[in-house]
Amino acid sequence: MKLSTYFYSILKKINFPKPDKAFELNGFLRWGNKNRFYAKFFNEDYLIGDFSTGFQKYFSEFNRPFHIDYYDLAEIERQRNNFCETCKKQVAHIWENASNITYSHPYLLKKQALSTGLKIASEQVIIVPIKSINDELYSLQFISLDGKTRFYKGGLIKGNFFMYGKPNKKIFICHDFFNASSIYQAFKDDCVVCCFLKSNIEPVAKILREKYKEIELIFCSDNSFLNQENNEEIDYIKSIANGVNGKIIIPSFNENDNQSSSFNDIHCWYGINCLKNQIIPFLKK
Repeated sequence: MKLSTYFYSILKKINFPKPDKAFELNGFLRWGNKNRFYAKFFNEDYLIGDFSTGFQKYFSEFNRPFHIDYYDLAEIERQRNNFCETCKKQVAHIWENASNITYSHPYLLKKQALSTGLKIASEQVIIVPIKSINDELYSLQFISLDGKTRFYKGGLIKGNFFMYGKPNKKIFICHDFFNASSIYQAFKDDCVVCCFLKSNIEPVAKILREKYKEIELIFCSDNSFLNQENNEEIDYIKSIANGVNGKIIIPSFNENDNQSSSFNDIHCWYGINCLKNQIIPFLKK
């Protein structure tokens, strides 16, 4: 199959790898790690997606309207399901063969994080399970001793999460594992969810709202630029919170904390009581 210059320009724009070892499956081009990427060609227009992240978008060089028939939609769903089932088996094998954390892990100590629900791999790599609302294991996050993170390649992240506790009156929603751990230690009677990626906050929020219609959803933002009036992340999370009738909480720092940005920073530097005292006023609003 001859691929156009326009197709390659799209891949570069959306940061997808080139399909060097691609193959065709029922009218779809598949490539990449575990063949997670796919494309459907409509003359010179393209439907391109990633089964792992859930990304899917139509691209038209000449701005033609998009139309896809039922059979192609059904084929995407079939291939997505096959992809997910294959990855689930591989993820389950890694998880089942990993060890429980039975000692004080140095990086968890540094971040004052809980080991609850985690496992350990070789070279003291922490493994965080990423599960669906139905408690099905779909992917894994790996955290090394130096704090670097990566995900199981090909694992499904979109709409899945890690959860501390059980839903009661409130669900705190974070995109970072260590923020989630800190907030759970401050509010153990409530539930805290880690989405892992900022792009995954909205899918997770919608799933949680659909299942827990009466529970309060509280979104935990970072405050990266110390200026709440000009912070795109805060604005982005506010828009998600508004869409599911939730509220947002934001960490506050003084001028000497120019390296701080998160609730975990407050926990590590000032203690759990300081963290709790910052959040409680938001909850009363």
